[in-house]
Amino acid sequence: MRRTLDILRKILAVLVVTLGVVIGLVALTLGWVLHTEAGTRYALRTGLDRYVEGIPGTIHVGGIEGTLADGVRLRDVRVADRDDRALVTAERLELEIDAWALIAAEVPARVGLYGGVVTLRQRADGTSAFADLSAPGPATPSDPDAPAGPDLPVALDVRLVLRDLTLRRAAPGAASPTTTL
Repeated sequence: MRRTLDILRKILAVLVVTLGVVIGLVALTLGWVLHTEAGTRYALRTGLDRYVEGIPGTIHVGGIEGTLADGVRLRDVRVADRDDRALVTAERLELEIDAWALIAAEVPARVGLYGGVVTLRQRADGTSAFADLSAPGPATPSDPDAPAGPDLPVALDVRLVLRDLTLRRAAPGAASPTTTL
């Protein structure tokens, strides 16, 4: 009986130490991603690469500065449809979030788009070229009454800042924008 208790204590000690190491590694990784430029760049590049793999369109970011904890600036942003026609270009896109608010599942955020051009394109079949920025889904929605957009586990309270933005509309089938709004 004594030997069994000793073995159980050793197993429990190993489990506690292992759990502590795992929690420590998670905390270090989160700290690296949120508070260092290298971690933020890695997380954003990896996330963008995975996102782009699942959509027909493309997203290119020339540079990433800052941290998720203090604010991120993306430089030379280009978002294109499946035909590589620009939908959004921006000199700078800024993102500020309160990462600690993720705990409360209600995240305030500020997104700024500076020095940009947004081109509204409609395909010959009537669909928007912006549909190329979402993953293909079923032809018929499983729940037609469900709200549009992703079902996120957090509430986002986003403030959008637009400066020096040009909005253009391209006619269906047109190679270049025909109207500047």
